[in-house]
Amino acid sequence: MYHIDTYLTNHIDTLLRVSIRYNLQMDKRSQLRRINMLALLKHSGLNNKEFAQRIGVAATYFGQVKKGHENGGRNIGNSLAPEIEKAFKKPSGWLDQDHTKPIKQKQTESEVMDLTDNQKLILKHFDNMSEGDKDSLIIALMAIAAGKTQR
Repeated sequence: MYHIDTYLTNHIDTLLRVSIRYNLQMDKRSQLRRINMLALLKHSGLNNKEFAQRIGVAATYFGQVKKGHENGGRNIGNSLAPEIEKAFKKPSGWLDQDHTKPIKQKQTESEVMDLTDNQKLILKHFDNMSEGDKDSLIIALMAIAAGKTQR
């Protein structure tokens, strides 16, 4: 049986690149969600309190979300994002899309990067993991990379 520590050790470089890509995607998604929410606020004509009521959160919490994580506030999480989309009759995932430029044909990362078959397989499995499992894997990889766990 192939032990997980052996697997992680053999593929640490690829897994760390996946970890970095995932964190960059999370940062980009957080920024997109905030930008799109602010656009909804502006175009709705609602004040902060009215907007907060419409999406079902306290005005103080909305103030933290409006401020954004990078400015000491909060990100729009996976439970709040659908509530905002529903409140403004937007399709699921609308907050995660860039509405400032035309949609371009998507390319997968493996098409853009020169990856080995094993690296493509790791990316495929990573992309199919739940957000919680991705977070756990990234934490484990960072610990291994930092030498805080035995390989």
